[in-house]
Amino acid sequence: TRALMSVGGSVENAIREDLLNAVAAQVEYGALSGSGTSGQPTGVFALSGTGSVADGVVTLAKIIELESDVAANNADFGRLAYITSPQGRAKLKQVLGVPYETSGAGAPLWANNEMNGYLARATSNVLNTYGTGSDGAGCVFGRWDDCVIASFGDAMDLIVDPYSGAKSGLITIVVNSNWDVQFKRAGSFSTIEGITI
Repeated sequence: TRALMSVGGSVENAIREDLLNAVAAQVEYGALSGSGTSGQPTGVFALSGTGSVADGVVTLAKIIELESDVAANNADFGRLAYITSPQGRAKLKQVLGVPYETSGAGAPLWANNEMNGYLARATSNVLNTYGTGSDGAGCVFGRWDDCVIASFGDAMDLIVDPYSGAKSGLITIVVNSNWDVQFKRAGSFSTIEGITI
């Protein structure tokens, strides 16, 4: 409260941005790792009908199999990208991909936020506990145009309660935000639930 009183709008804007980022992180979690139960949307890893590549040691062949699954469903166009966890990215950076033509040495499979020529991103909203347990990181390749994220009502409805914590000089902020995730075609995605090296 004292911070808000002393500097006003700049702190309020920073808090609002933090709240928006927290909501966005939860929406991302739902789209990727949501269980489909207890009010969570069904994320891509829980979605039935996606392509699936066997867990285990990651190789260039497994990565190409992800792409082939998506291509077999006529979905290898549009906004194609890989998403994995930070631990998955660390594993993929240690795997050699396409050899250099001149030296014969292998280039890292993941380099410059690309993998095998496609955009690649890492987020902690992809779990590391699929399939092979804590040593296995999830990885998904897909046409992200076919992932639809919708909000209902205002993206973020704030209720400010200056009374509950008034004796301590605290303000309680309640955030209501309603979202859902749907996939146009499950076949536009293919997953590995546990990659290891």
